[in-house]
Amino acid sequence: MRPDEITRWATVASQGGAALTDIAQRIATGAGDRAEQFLAQVADQAPVVAHIGDHVRQLGNTPVAADVANGLALMKTEGFKGRAPSIGRAHELAVGVHKKALSGLPSDESALIVATNAAYEIRAQRKGLTEFDADDWQRTFLELLGERRDTDGTVYGGITNSRARGWWGGSSPVVVPPNVKQDAFRDVVQAIRVEDFGDAPPRFGDGRPVATKDLRGAALLQAGDGRYWINIGSDASPVLLRNSVDRASPFVLDLKALEPKLKERVPDAYLGGKPMVRQP
Repeated sequence: MRPDEITRWATVASQGGAALTDIAQRIATGAGDRAEQFLAQVADQAPVVAHIGDHVRQLGNTPVAADVANGLALMKTEGFKGRAPSIGRAHELAVGVHKKALSGLPSDESALIVATNAAYEIRAQRKGLTEFDADDWQRTFLELLGERRDTDGTVYGGITNSRARGWWGGSSPVVVPPNVKQDAFRDVVQAIRVEDFGDAPPRFGDGRPVATKDLRGAALLQAGDGRYWINIGSDASPVLLRNSVDRASPFVLDLKALEPKLKERVPDAYLGGKPMVRQP
């Protein structure tokens, strides 16, 4: 789309309400393979709009997306008095949820905080809250991260540790894709093989190729939506695997790109997948 069209869409959607939900739905259903590219362009001008557009694209018109849209509209009304926390307090609450998984993505974290505050305004009004409810705010933040619970109690998305405790004494929290079981995320990562990357696998800093066992002993750092940097160092002193083409750049693990292969290997780790047979 042309820059002026992006600006017009972003401006209209930023008003919240039906305009935001309508544009988010259009992106989800009409942009197809170009949706991520389009949302990246929108994010430069309206990061909250881009986040909700991506949320709807992946999860549909969820109640929390509707609450964000209505909250943004409510916050623009004359005489509005907010119930949500300050940005500083909200940041503290957000870190308490994501455990610093979003520390390398400050723009994404800021957009999530603004969206959570907007949704919280509607939920607090609906419940008639007069005192701030930090637990409710944090649950809303998790919903906007993509966490959801199935009817049998299975949790998808949200936050988990990419490396089991005991490795270097760290946990390396990351955001789980919304279609992956939270407690099976490490099964997905462990199923990755070096050959999955074709002729552009990750490499050590000195250019040596990595082996599958190197991937399985590594931690992940959040690099984007379903994208991760691979850390073979400690949490305190990360050492990132490098890109084969440009070793000055860290390699980015794109779980979405590998999803067809990984679904075959660990189908039960994914939403709607058939049970997998775990090896003894």
